[in-house]
Amino acid sequence: MAVIAVLLASVLLGSALGVSVKGHGLGIINGDLAAPAEFPHQVSLQRHNQLIFWSLDEHFCGGTLITTQWVVTAAHCYQGPGVPVLVVAGVNSLRTADRAKAQVRKAERFITHELYPGGVKPYDIALVRTDVPFEFSDAVDTALLPFQTNDIPTGIATLSGWGYISNGLFPSTNDLHKMTVPLLDLETCNATVMASLPSWASSPLADTNLCTRDGPDGTNGVCGGDSGGPLVQYESGVPRLIGVVSWGSTPCGKKGEPSVYTRVSAYLDWIDDKISGDDQ
Repeated sequence: MAVIAVLLASVLLGSALGVSVKGHGLGIINGDLAAPAEFPHQVSLQRHNQLIFWSLDEHFCGGTLITTQWVVTAAHCYQGPGVPVLVVAGVNSLRTADRAKAQVRKAERFITHELYPGGVKPYDIALVRTDVPFEFSDAVDTALLPFQTNDIPTGIATLSGWGYISNGLFPSTNDLHKMTVPLLDLETCNATVMASLPSWASSPLADTNLCTRDGPDGTNGVCGGDSGGPLVQYESGVPRLIGVVSWGSTPCGKKGEPSVYTRVSAYLDWIDDKISGDDQ
């Protein structure tokens, strides 16, 4: 398996009259279309490019709304100082024609974890604060944060995002996709990853990661287009954020290869510290 830092996968996925999708992370191979308002916690992070006669907004990462004004995403999604970023919520489609249905906010702050060194490493988590709070509706709402524990979640979880839906020549999509994925224990995940790396390589996994395995047909998984997005488990129909899409393999959806996430329960103190300190 060629393990890659998904922030290097900067490949143009498609365009739609002023909105394009760029692969700065992971999307979903062989997923299903999401129903309207099925994932009200899901947001699109978009780089705002102001051109001479028009503007072009490029989707580069996903994120999860956890309050009216705060989004959890991946640290490798950070675009750099001075880059205008929009946070778009309330729509499944990124097409310009559907823009009027969306709630769009400016990213006022982008806080990456201080210990994240870049690439395929731990601490791949960040917070985005919007300039104006979102207004909750059927299509815009939060996901719950997980309970504080060192236990690794088990069972199944749900992944959602925009981005690559195949390894073909034109893999892009402007429509939100979803997939139910089985969680994989870290020991098995690490053994699978290490088996594909050179003997001198150290493991890129930490106990603050989560892994999921491919689906029943062996070709399901994350891919270019929606890193930073949510991995959730449902409790009585309510989503609880357990993971942030971090990195995967290439080609996408390779049989037997895991997808890797930042385990959110390991960073609850950091999240609380940043939000509490910023809101004071």
